[in-house]
Amino acid sequence: MLDIPTPEALATWRPWDAQEWLGRLGHDEGVTDEEYRQAAEVVASVLLDDDALRLFRE
Repeated sequence: MLDIPTPEALATWRPWDAQEWLGRLGHDEGVTDEEYRQAAEVVASVLLDDDALRLFRE
């Protein structure tokens, strides 16, 4: 199971922290495309405002 940081922990991240974490996650051969998508959506839901999140999901 993929260890995704909690929304509370993500709220303390700077945007480049999230970018770095997602980059490492994307290179992990044990992570499926679906797990990566779910992780990216969780990160986006915390770091993006509602309009940007809507665009991310489209």
